Amino acid sequence: MDAKSPHLYRSLTKFHSAQQQISEQLRAEIIQGNLAAGTKLPTAVELAVSWGVSTCTVHNALATLVKAGLLKRQRGTGTFVAERKKRLTCAAIYYGGDFWNGIELGFYRLLYSALQAEFEKQGVQTRLIVDSRNPRDQTSVYPPLSDAIKADEVQALVYSLGNRNITPGLLRLPIPLALFTGGSAIASNVSLDMRQFLEVSMDRLKSQGCRTVGLITNMSLEHEDGKHTPFHTYFMEVASERGLGIKNIWIKSPPPHLLSAGKFERFGYDSFLSIWNQSEKPDGLVVFPDMVVRGVLMAIAENRVAVPSALKLALHRNEGIDILCPFPASWVTTRVADAAKALVMQIQRQFDGESVEPIQVPFHVEE
Repeated sequence: MDAKSPHLYRSLTKFHSAQQQISEQLRAEIIQGNLAAGTKLPTAVELAVSWGVSTCTVHNALATLVKAGLLKRQRGTGTFVAERKKRLTCAAIYYGGDFWNGIELGFYRLLYSALQAEFEKQGVQTRLIVDSRNPRDQTSVYPPLSDAIKADEVQALVYSLGNRNITPGLLRLPIPLALFTGGSAIASNVSLDMRQFLEVSMDRLKSQGCRTVGLITNMSLEHEDGKHTPFHTYFMEVASERGLGIKNIWIKSPPPHLLSAGKFERFGYDSFLSIWNQSEKPDGLVVFPDMVVRGVLMAIAENRVAVPSALKLALHRNEGIDILCPFPASWVTTRVADAAKALVMQIQRQFDGESVEPIQVPFHVEE
């Protein structure tokens, strides 16, 4: 291919990253058939000169298309336009630990079943890969996963639970990847829409007459450097937009490090008592996630708090996991099937050669 081919090198704008623009320009040329399968691309140096960017930028742009199956690299030979696979047939569901045990991991068990069902609708087989290494050691790609990819036994990967330090290694894998993480800026990420959770929760409380609101969550509200996390900022903004009063003593979260599994209920229990022992109390309370909710409900019952006259509740739950609640409450629900659909959509779009953007899964309000 002519390294100066005019249909390939369109000018770059300053409004988007050069890496993204190069990747999208090449993607369009391949999808539209202007670059046929087997076509050899110019070297990274030649491409960098033509676009006026660094070779690192070119390598990163090409890596995105290798992952999408549009390009293939042959060591010592170069980069070529790949033959398109007709359809996705097998995807791996990767967990960085045993999710079968532990009540706090119920969501991930539901997600696994929902992913199986969603892939089955697409005629795609699934393979479960559980990383048996200590979580501290999960900083490189799990060898059995690498072996399965090299043997072409899996064509795509969904990842949702484990050491986040492994993410850079997963992103370098030459197959489509979808991740279920919180607040990640990765293009193929799927996450829960936490601002929308707070919006629908506080809308519900305000409609019931609440004028003040408290929050109990296992999500850290401050980084190690003392700066607020997006979730804390969302809470402050959403409450202000609705004219709901808040006090710092009504906002409970763990330290910047994550709350360890198995302590969510105790955290919820102690946090509610800390709020309710104050001389001034909120008349509305938002609690996230469901495992923290269990501890809060226990504390409310033991202290015989009058719900809903003295306190109105907006509580999180995962659809499919029952929570015994003896009080009237508004339930803000995660539908696991929605998360599974979004993850499979991210995989399928990449496999089809399309670009992807992060997806946020909304919550649903139930009585």
